[in-house]
Amino acid sequence: MIRDQRQSAAVSAVYIAWGICSALILALIFFFSGDVYACKRDFANLFALLFAGLALVLCIYFLFTVCMKKLRSDRGPVIVGVVFMVFQIWLMKYYSFHTGWDVQGIIMSAWQAARGEVIDAYTFSVYPNNILLTYIFSRILRLGLKLGLAEYHAYDLLLIGQSFLNFLTGLLTYYVLHRMTESRNLAFAGYTVFLLLVGLSPWVSIPYSDASGLFFPTAILALYLKTVQKRGWMIAKWAAIGFLAWFGYQIKPTVFIVLIALVIMEFFSACRQRKLLPFGAHILLVAIGIMLSSFTVSFAVRDFGYWVNPEKTFGPAHFLAMGLNEDSMGIWAAEDVNYSEAVLTAKERTQADLDLAKQRVKKMGVSGLLQQFKRKLLTNFNDGTFAWAQEGNFFRVIPESSNEKLASLIRSFYYEDGEHYHLFLNFEHAVWLAVLFLSAFSCLTERKTEVSVIMLTLLGFVVYGLLFEARARYTYLFSPFFIILSVLGMQCLDRRKRDV
Repeated sequence: MIRDQRQSAAVSAVYIAWGICSALILALIFFFSGDVYACKRDFANLFALLFAGLALVLCIYFLFTVCMKKLRSDRGPVIVGVVFMVFQIWLMKYYSFHTGWDVQGIIMSAWQAARGEVIDAYTFSVYPNNILLTYIFSRILRLGLKLGLAEYHAYDLLLIGQSFLNFLTGLLTYYVLHRMTESRNLAFAGYTVFLLLVGLSPWVSIPYSDASGLFFPTAILALYLKTVQKRGWMIAKWAAIGFLAWFGYQIKPTVFIVLIALVIMEFFSACRQRKLLPFGAHILLVAIGIMLSSFTVSFAVRDFGYWVNPEKTFGPAHFLAMGLNEDSMGIWAAEDVNYSEAVLTAKERTQADLDLAKQRVKKMGVSGLLQQFKRKLLTNFNDGTFAWAQEGNFFRVIPESSNEKLASLIRSFYYEDGEHYHLFLNFEHAVWLAVLFLSAFSCLTERKTEVSVIMLTLLGFVVYGLLFEARARYTYLFSPFFIILSVLGMQCLDRRKRDV
């Protein structure tokens, strides 16, 4: 086994909490999805979708674990992944478009930086976490221009880059499953589910923090599971975990939840085994990695910092107040942006937002707050497309295609007005419901610290979604974690069936 598997109270508590949480989410989806909540979808019958999704996922499980011979090499997922990445890029060639909302501001700033023009200060000042992503995008766009590419082809490099990150995330998901299940066949089955749910997701075509940040949680988890013996590699491993956690945080703040969960569970493991000194050394190395990452990011975006006015920054209190907005049901609200924007200094804004949050909690009361939490859980988890096309001015500019007939066919699955859009919605939701359902059974597996890290990460994300702004596309970032737990749940059910 990977590590000491002796049970501890902390690990057991996380398993129980995950079982209760996942059961609650499933109950809300199947018995309360008729209620009003933000970004509600018109899906087919959810029980029918669950049955169809389970049939598909269990067929994949049966195919890889019973019908196929025992895999002795990891080349299969790599080959499949490369072929699928090419297919994914080919699809994007025909359905990609230019969207509005936050993405438009980032791409506009990235183009300004790539051309050496003055950047609009507003976006960076209000949302400074967009700086690093804009910097990375600007360098990719500048590279495209230096290579002599037309602007629309330089833009395509952003999508190709995100497709490559998607490919890496899939392989890391396979690696994590191989480590946890000790079965290449089972890991390949989970990787296939990843391709259906995440690989086919059109979010890869939106150059933003969701698709660009997808890589980091799974990369941190894979590093954590990596067994190293030499001291030098051990130092590099824990420093790299800290580096990736902070770098990912600068792109998508929720990435940091993985590190928090990891540190908490490692602390309890160290206490149980009375190995606090090695734990302290690991934390020190993580801190060094965070500092190195912070210096790297600061150095890279140093020219961008001139345009940032910290007094205009929206802090966590703003998103807390927004998450408690009954009228918007916890998603983005223009009135909250205008409210925070009207306050002149960061300190005063934080206090004003906290006061607004307290007022809203007082107004809702206990029952109203529980209703708000219910709506936000449905918004975050009852959508297998991860809120695709639910942002404002989404299909802003649709470019012409060299093959309009083929483009029309592919767009008919991914565009809201498409003839086959309902097939895309229901297929993805069926797979997602199956993943959610099976992941709940992971709480019945053997108690392991590594698995509890995944569970605690998802529990932390659930709490984050309850407190702050809700949106299903935030769940997209942790979809590989749900897939990993679903495979562990399948493995557990299969073993129990054989023991009967």
